[in-house]
Amino acid sequence: MKQLLGLLFVIGSIVLGVWLGVFVMFIGGIIQFIQACQVNPVNGYGITIGVLKFLSSGLIGWLTFGILFSFGAVLLDSK
Repeated sequence: MKQLLGLLFVIGSIVLGVWLGVFVMFIGGIIQFIQACQVNPVNGYGITIGVLKFLSSGLIGWLTFGILFSFGAVLLDSK
């Protein structure tokens, strides 16, 4: 049972890391930046958050992957 749960954590870490890092942060940051620039008057807060999401996308994706993968690896290694 622990091995199955560990395997699910490992697979989930890959899926969640890619989803959160690429789709939510990277693509979402670009979309938020573009939408904030098109508003009249220009929304400076939206631009800032969009740029920060874009810049931190790799870090957030890797942290999500690393934390969940470490839990899965511990469960896979336990007897």
